[in-house]
Amino acid sequence: MNRKAFRKIFLPGVMLLFSVLVLGQSGWACDTPDYNEYECYGELDIKRVTLDYDNGLIQIFGKDFKNGAFPVVTLGDDGLDVLDHDYNKIVVRFPAVEAGQYKLGVSTGKSRNCKDKYSLNIPHDHKPSCPTTPTCPSGCKGDPGDPGPAGPAGPAGPAGPTGPAGPAGNDGLDGAPGATGAAGPAGPAGPAGPQGPAGGTIRSVTYEHPISYEVLDGDTSIFDPDFRIAGTANCPTGFTVTGGGFSSSKNLKVIMSMPSEKVPLETGNGWYVNGIVRDEVFVGDMLEITIYAVCAQLQ
Repeated sequence: MNRKAFRKIFLPGVMLLFSVLVLGQSGWACDTPDYNEYECYGELDIKRVTLDYDNGLIQIFGKDFKNGAFPVVTLGDDGLDVLDHDYNKIVVRFPAVEAGQYKLGVSTGKSRNCKDKYSLNIPHDHKPSCPTTPTCPSGCKGDPGDPGPAGPAGPAGPAGPTGPAGPAGNDGLDGAPGATGAAGPAGPAGPAGPQGPAGGTIRSVTYEHPISYEVLDGDTSIFDPDFRIAGTANCPTGFTVTGGGFSSSKNLKVIMSMPSEKVPLETGNGWYVNGIVRDEVFVGDMLEITIYAVCAQLQ
């Protein structure tokens, strides 16, 4: 084979191979969103992922997804289009991929706590086309620009008429107990009192008051922190409460822990606990609190 014939065959083949390697690498990938470096204050965590083939969606469940910058989601080396996100859920567009095992990543910043990865098995091919750019024969409007600077304040308008009185607001939460005051000076010793009758023995027992919540699908009021728990462990008739406390399956910030007779609007003879759950709770969790009352009886 002469040199000219070699060039005719070899050079087009090299160019074709280069095009396949470079252009074919992201043939199914859509545009990757920009990434901004942010610090974050919580530990991002991916707990589970669901695939919605019918609607072309991937749903990611976890916590601290609103933690720093707008979330950046990747599947392998490709960025995914984030359609919606909140504190514990992200919805992205299902890209065109073949069946296989992929590394799914979520990031909201540059620190270690802002990132997490998840090994995702895609059992079936998913090959929708990427969204096409719309054509506009008569011209299209561009994306909205950044907000301009605030204008100068206008002159104050005349006072309007007095509106009707609004309805009474709800009662506020009970305040935390105040700090213990300083001890006063010791008073003079009093005269000795008469000898009292012989005392009996003290019988002390502990009573429990369990509180439990099974978190079901739709119980959105206790998914996030700051869910309030309150209850009283009562002593039986003839006993006097001498102390108490609690145990909890979740981190409980105690607001009040005292005898129930000292709590406004509480009745009975026992130990009262009022607190806020600080941990996040998910569907299927059991939230369990046990309040204890130590009760004594003179026999």
